[in-house]
Amino acid sequence: MEQAEYKTREVFAGNIIEAGMVQHLLYSKGIEADFRDEMLGMLAPWVASPGGAGAVKVMVAERDFNEAIALISTISFNEPESGYL
Repeated sequence: MEQAEYKTREVFAGNIIEAGMVQHLLYSKGIEADFRDEMLGMLAPWVASPGGAGAVKVMVAERDFNEAIALISTISFNEPESGYL
């Protein structure tokens, strides 16, 4: 395999709940995703990230970066979809 397959890039940073949702979305589309700073981001987020915001990172292989970013851009964490209220 190529060495580029082992390089990872950050595609998302948030809290553990958001990062988990992103990871499962990517898995459902066949993209392997891992966390970075998972434990530190939960226990001491201000150490993992300035101000504690975006402490848990979701990482994907370099080859999956563009597809992962496109998938993540389709979700919203702040607004419910119509029909849920």
